Amino acid sequence: AKSHGIMDKSNFSLCFSRQPTADREGTEAGALTLGGVDPRLANANSPMVYSTFSKSGGGFFSVHLRKIYLREGGGGDSAQSTGGQKVVALAYDESTLNSGNVIVDSGTTDSYFSRRISGEFKKVWKSMTGKDFNHNAVALNEQQLNQLPTIIFQIAGDDINNKYDANTIGMAKQLDPANPTDILLAMPPSHYMEFDDKSKKYVARFYVDEGGGSVIGANAMMGHDVNFDIDNKRIGWAESTCDYTNLVNTNGYHFDPAEDVAAEVKKAEKPVPEPPVVPPPPPPPPPPPVSTPPPPPPAAEPKTETEAQQKPAMEQKKPFADDKTPKDALIKDSAVSSALDSCSSMTCRGGFVAGVLGFLLVALIGWRRMSARSRIEYQAAELEFPNLAHDDDGEDDFVRYRDHPKDGEESYDYDDDDAEEEDDEDDVADEGVGYEDEPTTGNVV
Repeated sequence: AKSHGIMDKSNFSLCFSRQPTADREGTEAGALTLGGVDPRLANANSPMVYSTFSKSGGGFFSVHLRKIYLREGGGGDSAQSTGGQKVVALAYDESTLNSGNVIVDSGTTDSYFSRRISGEFKKVWKSMTGKDFNHNAVALNEQQLNQLPTIIFQIAGDDINNKYDANTIGMAKQLDPANPTDILLAMPPSHYMEFDDKSKKYVARFYVDEGGGSVIGANAMMGHDVNFDIDNKRIGWAESTCDYTNLVNTNGYHFDPAEDVAAEVKKAEKPVPEPPVVPPPPPPPPPPPVSTPPPPPPAAEPKTETEAQQKPAMEQKKPFADDKTPKDALIKDSAVSSALDSCSSMTCRGGFVAGVLGFLLVALIGWRRMSARSRIEYQAAELEFPNLAHDDDGEDDFVRYRDHPKDGEESYDYDDDDAEEEDDEDDVADEGVGYEDEPTTGNVV
């Protein structure tokens, strides 16, 4: 986080609480503090005490283990005993205890130690409990659980920062006066004995059978606010319930009381007036738009003589120009346009139009007479062939010649009066057409 600019220092704290059972919906696990320590998490009379560390090859936090103790049961969860219980140190030198390195690893759930300490550990355990140490499931009530021994680790401390008296919780002066600045880390039975909710039994999660180094795991860190101060190469330890929910409900989300002190100091100091803020000058107005004059119209080409001569003629042929009606335009385009041009008065123009209409009427009458004459000639030609009438279809082909008597007649008697009347009609027809009853010499009927 520091390398990415999120925090100004490499410093964080882990505070693990211990719950007897786990819940699928979530279990109170403790608190994580980034950037330092929240002192409100520490129990009363348990300040942050520090042990030194060195980085191992795998990037783990390695500590120097000075001693391991077993304290008789009933002394509580703290490193400071509540009833004067007997404490026995395992008879091993430091080189044996630190064989293969001892690391603090929150990612390891349980704690594992070298099998080199197995014999002495099990011996002292049996002397205190009367039973062999193993990992078999055992049924215990709360009182029986609390009567199991507490495991205490003495870790080399920070001589510079641990300037506390002998009665300070977490300091080793009472157990090891030769190393008063060492710190004590207590691991009570409620931390290393894990309860199985299904079997309702406990199983030990502290192992002394490792072939290599040792690991102080998450169950040993429980009940402590553990600070990893990487910049100063130290690990801080403060006993805590790690009840983050209760802390927030009581004190809110503000984690650093030092900031409140700094704020009070700042209020007491004389405030330094801040220089007036000078607004920046307004930006210059944009330059006025440059108007570009429109390009001059192209010069008109001089008209040729041919165009000048053709323009009047084109204007005369323009339909319905000015106030001319379609009739006027038709008359003007006719062959008599010259006569109209010479007639300027309405009387003159009316007389001229009447004359034209009279001419058209005479032509129409002549055409109708020619049509009537052609029809009469056709009838006369039919009368020239009376003898050709015969009874083909049972109908009278002509009026004058009948194939059967009229209605009411019994014979084919021919009526002379009727014949004379028909001859008179034929004579009249011949006169109209210009033909005679008998063909003239040289005429073919």
